[in-house]
Amino acid sequence: MMKLKNGRQAHKVLDESGFSLVEILGAIVILGIAMVMIAMLIIQNNLILSYNTRMEEAIAARDDVKEWLIYRAQTQDLADLNIGIFTARPSWMMGDPDDPSEIRRHHLVLDNSGIQYNAQGQPMYEEIPIAVDDLNRGRFIRKVVYDHSGAHLPQPLANSEENRLYMGTYLSENEETTNYLVKVSIREDPRHGLREDSYDRRQLGIGLIIQVFDKQTGAFLTETYLHWVVDY
Repeated sequence: MMKLKNGRQAHKVLDESGFSLVEILGAIVILGIAMVMIAMLIIQNNLILSYNTRMEEAIAARDDVKEWLIYRAQTQDLADLNIGIFTARPSWMMGDPDDPSEIRRHHLVLDNSGIQYNAQGQPMYEEIPIAVDDLNRGRFIRKVVYDHSGAHLPQPLANSEENRLYMGTYLSENEETTNYLVKVSIREDPRHGLREDSYDRRQLGIGLIIQVFDKQTGAFLTETYLHWVVDY
């Protein structure tokens, strides 16, 4: 009887020191939940890092274009590429804001690829192409390249003709295409409203809105303002 009793006690101790099936399953479930939470935190952290990287690169692109525009104001060639926007006219000549010529007047193109041509092969808006290699100014450093087909634009940006014409791909220092889009719009001086006859764009300059978008998603990332005065 003593041996049997000792055996039962040993069996009882073994049961108390081990784990039941329910406890084991519970531990597995808890471990699984913990692993999922850890995976979600890792994914979230990677998304945050990716977003921060995109924003840093977008801001760098924005500032690079801004500094480049400030420099190009001294050379006049970029102004000649957009010569139509500097043409003064009385307020009664203001056309339909949806008219292509009016839309062109409210955008700055930064490269020869942004020129629109008519059926005769001439620039539609009197643009003077920039000399890529100039003996006095040196080689023209390209910052943005345009594609009027809109093949470089994601949806829904590609649905807008304005975007297809005036939103280009930002180029790196090696003039390679990047994952960012640049659009430069002209903001009318609020002091004069639409009365362009009282505001000389050549003398007083124009307000530029430099916007940067994600080329893959089309998401707006950042923008800045520049009061651009060309030296004549």
